[in-house]
Amino acid sequence: MSCPYFQSQCPEGDVAEETGSCPQCSRVLKSCPACGTRNRAFANFCRSCRTRLPAASGNWLSHRGTVQRLGLNALPESQLGSQEGFEIKEEDLNLELGDPCRSLLGYDRHLIAISQSGTIEIRDPQVPTASLRFKAEGPVSCEPCIEGGVLYLGSPGRLTAYSLGALTLAQPRLAPHWQLRLPGTPVQALTVLGDHLYVTIVSPDMRREVLVVENLERKPPGAGRPLHGSAKLSWTAADPASQQLVFLSQQDESLQLHRVVHDGVRPDLATQPLAHIPYPLADNVPIAFLGGKIFGVFGDEEKLCRIDAASGELEQALGDDVKLFSLSQDSEGRWDGDGVQIFTHGIHFLRAARTDWFTPLERVVKGSPILLRGRAAVVGMLDGRLRVYDLARLPRYEQLRLTGASEPITALASFQNYLAVGNVKGVVKLLTLQGRPATA
Repeated sequence: MSCPYFQSQCPEGDVAEETGSCPQCSRVLKSCPACGTRNRAFANFCRSCRTRLPAASGNWLSHRGTVQRLGLNALPESQLGSQEGFEIKEEDLNLELGDPCRSLLGYDRHLIAISQSGTIEIRDPQVPTASLRFKAEGPVSCEPCIEGGVLYLGSPGRLTAYSLGALTLAQPRLAPHWQLRLPGTPVQALTVLGDHLYVTIVSPDMRREVLVVENLERKPPGAGRPLHGSAKLSWTAADPASQQLVFLSQQDESLQLHRVVHDGVRPDLATQPLAHIPYPLADNVPIAFLGGKIFGVFGDEEKLCRIDAASGELEQALGDDVKLFSLSQDSEGRWDGDGVQIFTHGIHFLRAARTDWFTPLERVVKGSPILLRGRAAVVGMLDGRLRVYDLARLPRYEQLRLTGASEPITALASFQNYLAVGNVKGVVKLLTLQGRPATA
């Protein structure tokens, strides 16, 4: 079958992977698992048999990668090169957004770079001439996400959805699919689970509240329905496998666990006290949800704790002074004991029980760390450097600067075998992590 893009001269060619490329025009091809038909990037259904197309492995769709908030590139370890180490190659793709890079996402091999003011640039690293840049209504006040080929953005008083499918037209464009008014400013990260979108807002009186926007396929969907409000709320996190969403709240000295289960009917909120957690909820630290366990940071000592989502029981305290963290999982979707913790004076690798201490002037900033399964851990530094630790040879790392100046890194993402990094000046670069050939 011919190339699905408007390039009739493209011949037949083999597609080696789930998401490959046309051998003539180099654009992304998505092969239907049912009939083998090749489809365009951002497509949700096969153009021939209407079978739903599976999501490509290695997408970076939300803050910290997925709605689970693990900070993990989901690409299988076998696709990240050999165990002989890796090399970092800088791609010929450099963006200048004009103001601080707020977020980086990766979908069907395309890089989506979003600035604080709402500038959005979308590029395919293998088709340098195909790009789209436009200005959304800003400023961007929360971490955006992509689900089902739709980009969701939040700004004060507004939630906007953009369909990415129009990027593959002969004249690419990106226009609002729908827009919804909100009774406050969205903050933290947007979370999509099924056909529901969860957004945390701050009202004019500074109270925080989680809203759910239902029936996302409607245009527009219904108004946001309040779920829970409190003086202090954690980020939301979800597990698509079990169709559950969780978040934590604190009002005065009372800690609560909130869980939403999608079981085919209208999802409702179940709340239970966290009576046995002896620490208050830390401010503005993401939680992660993995294998029925919630990982979050608590108390003045900033303890990273593992909590059972069903019982609310504290199962393990994993470390103190934790500013940021990432986690890995096994093939069955459970925590495999591996992860990275960033604390004030260094970085700690859980499975290896190794610590790399920073110098007094070194600091890690927002957007880190990222784990590439079994291969590397990536952190962005306040002085503009990017560190890529070799997990097989800790504490060895490769290091590079995004620019010649000491401009803090503000966003990181890892999709397929790419690393995307953006800084406070809006400079965005794309790197490739390549495995070294095995020695004889």
